This record gives sequence, structure tokens and C-alpha cells, in this order.
Amino acid sequence: MDTGTRVFIRASLVLLIGASVFLFFMVNQRNTGPEIPDEKAAGVALLAEKLSGPGYFQSTAAPEKKSIHISRDDAIKQIARVLAERHWEASRAQELETLVERVTEPPPYRMLGEDHVNLVRLNLALDALH
Repeated sequence: MDTGTRVFIRASLVLLIGASVFLFFMVNQRNTGPEIPDEKAAGVALLAEKLSGPGYFQSTAAPEKKSIHISRDDAIKQIARVLAERHWEASRAQELETLVERVTEPPPYRMLGEDHVNLVRLNLALDALH
């Protein structure tokens, strides 16, 4: 091997080792300290907390499996309860049914699963009805 090749190999090894050490410390440094939550997830969680209570549509899942989505049928079944809790006339049931239909989303893969309703969007729209 000539001198130029040896210098190139040594320089490459030094750069490789340096980059490896740098990455090792960056990965370990990132995992220390408090975890910073995702902004969107934190915002959704705060909104979901604000938009909860008897006058809102709610998840029917077990507490440990709570989701921000419910089935369209679950939302329709809750209309009478929401009307009663908000002291609205029963004649507004059709208005709420239309609202549920407007915020109903198809399943993520269009073929698997059932239509679902995002509770945050539904409850925000519910508050906008007055």
C-alpha cells in the first residue's frame, strides 16, 4: 500500500469512530430528562378533557381503552342522553343526528373496520350549536 492510501484509511477510521461516538452521546442524551409530549397529542388530550361530562358524547370503551373515536352507532345511541343533559327539546334530535353524520369518517383503510366519529370534533361542533 502506498502512503496516500494509508492516510485515507486512517482518516476514514478516525471519522467513523468520531461519528459513532457522537451518535452514541446524542442518542443517550436524548433519552435523559423528562419526555416532551407531542404537541398535537397534548392538544387533543386537553380538548378531550374539556369536552367531557354528561352533556357531551362519550367513549363507551373501558377506561383503560378510551379512544377519541366511537362508532357512528354509539354516537346515535347517545343523542337522547345528550339532549336531556343539555335540556334541549327532543325535536332537536334530528339536528344532532345530522351533526353526527357530518363528522362521521370512513375507516382508515376504507375496507377494514367501520365508520367512526372523532369525539373531539363532534363535541366541538356540539358546543357550536348552542
